[in-house]
Amino acid sequence: MKVRWLGQMLAVGVILAGHAVTVRAESAHPVKVEHMPPLTPAHKRPSESRPGVTFHAGAEARAGYQVHPLRLGGGVGVASWELRAVLDPLFFVDNVHDADLSVSYWFGDSAYALSAGWRPTTILLDPGAEWQHSLLVGGFGRLPSLGVSWLRAVAGAELSLLLLRHGAGVPAAWTCFCDSVSASEALGFSLLLRLEYVSAD
Repeated sequence: MKVRWLGQMLAVGVILAGHAVTVRAESAHPVKVEHMPPLTPAHKRPSESRPGVTFHAGAEARAGYQVHPLRLGGGVGVASWELRAVLDPLFFVDNVHDADLSVSYWFGDSAYALSAGWRPTTILLDPGAEWQHSLLVGGFGRLPSLGVSWLRAVAGAELSLLLLRHGAGVPAAWTCFCDSVSASEALGFSLLLRLEYVSAD
């Protein structure tokens, strides 16, 4: 009995000694716990960069016989693209109103752009009215703004091409480019200078 009791005591002593050695080894080499960064809620994450949106409005002077010399316009720009509408404040002079709707593309950080658009013209007659539709193509360049950030000066040239006319009791007629006379009557050219307010991005 004494021998069995001594054996049991020896076994318990060995187990306790082994546990003490293990605890000492773990305390000598602590385990590093890496903390994960907290997740950012979706509504607090930084938003992705979006192209700047600008608004512009102003007046333009034109040298040409196709439209009146003074016109008013404005529009919106997104990144390198601009959508612009132009109205004719001098339509009461001769009962002719021209309205332009065009889109322009500015080439990168340069000061140059190309545009394309549509011009409906209304000619008030007695009786009735005649409507004309023209295609527009133009090129523009920014001028120095004299240090005023919200002012933009633009100079350019525009080519118009009359495609269709109808109304005033006359059947619709497409422009015939069968001879030089018809082509010259359908083509129009004008130079313009535009001063306008431009909002910040």
